[in-house]
Amino acid sequence: LGDHGPLQWVLVTSVAPLKAFLFSDCYLRLCNGMYDLGDLRDRERHISNWQVNRRGRHGNVAEGAVASLEAFRGELRELTGREDFWDSELVPQIQALVMHTLQSAQDQLEPRQKSFELLGFDIMIDEGMRPWLLEVNLSPGCDCRTPFLEKMLDRMSRRLVEVAVLGREEPDGELPDWLPIGDGRGPGGEAQAQPTTVGLSCGVDLTVAGQSMRLPRRRPSQVPVSRRGAGAGAGGRAAASGAPKPPKEPPPTQRRPQPSAATAADAYTAASAVR
Repeated sequence: LGDHGPLQWVLVTSVAPLKAFLFSDCYLRLCNGMYDLGDLRDRERHISNWQVNRRGRHGNVAEGAVASLEAFRGELRELTGREDFWDSELVPQIQALVMHTLQSAQDQLEPRQKSFELLGFDIMIDEGMRPWLLEVNLSPGCDCRTPFLEKMLDRMSRRLVEVAVLGREEPDGELPDWLPIGDGRGPGGEAQAQPTTVGLSCGVDLTVAGQSMRLPRRRPSQVPVSRRGAGAGAGGRAAASGAPKPPKEPPPTQRRPQPSAATAADAYTAASAVR
């Protein structure tokens, strides 16, 4: 399902111990064109970002270039012949994907009291019905561009305040809701150990460090030969590189023949004979 994928909201209220919640509803961002590996230049076939597709030349495939989870359930029903495929097969995989992602960065996060983070997990479903993580966004966009999105965002934000600020973590019996997927305890209910080592949980530091670069300004002597016009050719290359120009050779009619070794010897013999 390369032309669309779920955007899943995740709420993290603690990193040590790790405590996270998954919103039980989500939506899909759609591309304007059908997925096509033979046309990699067309961004509207491969990027579902709203800023790319909002004024697309193909025309939006749906209002707001989004689809509801209910519409996706119907598509899954047609593809798999199962009513419960989303809840039974995909949701457990997405929960595991989210927890593994958070645990991989848990040691790099600084625990802070009375704080939380709202994350947006961009997920793609492949032809084998397996979810793949594309990226995680901090403070994901929450614009109400369709009626169902407006209703879902209202419910999500209201319950977010109740869970993260007021401490009402238990579901209130109404769906959609924030459902706990990590409560700081292990599989057997035991308290999870606090991270004490520096580095990633896998034992390998995958941090990529970079620095900004500035292109140096070109001096007049460093202007490319093609921009110097009359300086093209061997002389132009010498001028561009700063090397001295070779002396110009006179025309063939002005060149004096250089005597060979034999001619010089004959001239010396003739001079001796005159003496």
